[in-house]
Amino acid sequence: MKQFLFLLTFLFVLVFAKGQAPDSTAGSTPVSWKKYHIGIRAAAGIQRSFYTELGLSWQIYAYDARRGFAVNCFYIAFEWIPASSGGNPIYGVKAGVESVFNGGAGGFEIKYLFNDESEDLVITPKLGFGLGIVNLFYGYNISTKKEPFPKIGKHQVSLVINSSMVFHHKKYDK
Repeated sequence: MKQFLFLLTFLFVLVFAKGQAPDSTAGSTPVSWKKYHIGIRAAAGIQRSFYTELGLSWQIYAYDARRGFAVNCFYIAFEWIPASSGGNPIYGVKAGVESVFNGGAGGFEIKYLFNDESEDLVITPKLGFGLGIVNLFYGYNISTKKEPFPKIGKHQVSLVINSSMVFHHKKYDK
């Protein structure tokens, strides 16, 4: 009998309870973008040795008061790993996608690395956290040619900055 009364009370509250009235000051919430915006992407990180990258990103931002924010980004970039201890520098071109949802982030990139001695195609799934403008990622490099570059290990940590959101706010939020 107690369980029946508890269930009946729960259903009554669920059906007839009202939420809070809408806030009249909610006009300052961020607005979702209707299309992708182009920006500059810069990153630096460690993958057994230091590397940096520079490229273009296409970002879209979505905000919902109940679900939070989400950022999706497609990018292309040029990667550079400087020469050290008599070795040649390594260059690379990459393409990838990153998504951020309420601070949690994930991504996937494919990069072609080369120098005078060797070449490699590397696939890197990534996890991390960020805000869409600035993201911190951990990636796992999967080499298709049995790791021909000793400067590039399996683990990658990177700090990424995408300028699309900065340019969008300067242009549209006046």
